[in-house]
Amino acid sequence: MTDYASGVRTPYIDLARRLFEDLREDPAFRGISAKKTYLFCLDIALVALGVRLGFLLDEFTIPNAVDVFLQLLTRLRQNEFLFVIHVYEPSSAQSFFVHVGLLERVVLDFDEEPVDEEEYYHFVLLSNPPVLSPVIPGAVLPLLRSIFEAVTQTPEPSVTIRQEHTQQEIIPLAALLLEYPVAYVPISPEQSIFLPGVQLDVYTCMVGMPGDGDAPHPLLKFSCPTLIGTQHLQLSPPAMRLRLEQRFEPRTLILGAGHVLTVTHHIETHDRVGL
Repeated sequence: MTDYASGVRTPYIDLARRLFEDLREDPAFRGISAKKTYLFCLDIALVALGVRLGFLLDEFTIPNAVDVFLQLLTRLRQNEFLFVIHVYEPSSAQSFFVHVGLLERVVLDFDEEPVDEEEYYHFVLLSNPPVLSPVIPGAVLPLLRSIFEAVTQTPEPSVTIRQEHTQQEIIPLAALLLEYPVAYVPISPEQSIFLPGVQLDVYTCMVGMPGDGDAPHPLLKFSCPTLIGTQHLQLSPPAMRLRLEQRFEPRTLILGAGHVLTVTHHIETHDRVGL
């Protein structure tokens, strides 16, 4: 699609196009290609509609991201973006866009029930070989709670993670915000090589687009060591695909006709994995 303001209409596409028209007038986005801007609009619309908890902006960078996204979400709050919050992680200069209601649900789930094999989230320690953690690692949950508290206590739609945290907290936190069922946890703050030569089950969730020739839009992509899926059946490929379908298929109904969820699985092995 090259004309991002025309074509098939669904609630999801209409919302993304309205945002796209807004950003075309925003000076901060003038250096960003129309294609990347529209894909950003599709991503943030998935958050606004409550299909996914959050997404990480990694396709382009915006100078003064906190100010730019604070202004953007402030003017969008009159519409469907009321529950979207910008969460900025300064040590890595990363911008997350998070649905407040889904964030609250995750925090409450962790508070009310212990982690067991029926939980959605699982934590994998990046040792050699990797192992499934029986508990939520150290400061991850307090950090998640602190973000939610900051979100609920400020009238502004942007919060910054103030305290300095190591990759042992930030990497699994990112997985929680992105709704990856498997959250990787480095074994030390200094660890720099992850999963070298480890066979991985790679899962991709895509949202179908109803227009002719329109490629499906990625919802999330993550991996889990094949060994972990073999040792723990709840993380095996059949169980994982079912877990993803049960979580996301009901949410995609709000998108409109033609936006069908597909979940795929394949195996990869790399010299190292970037996190």
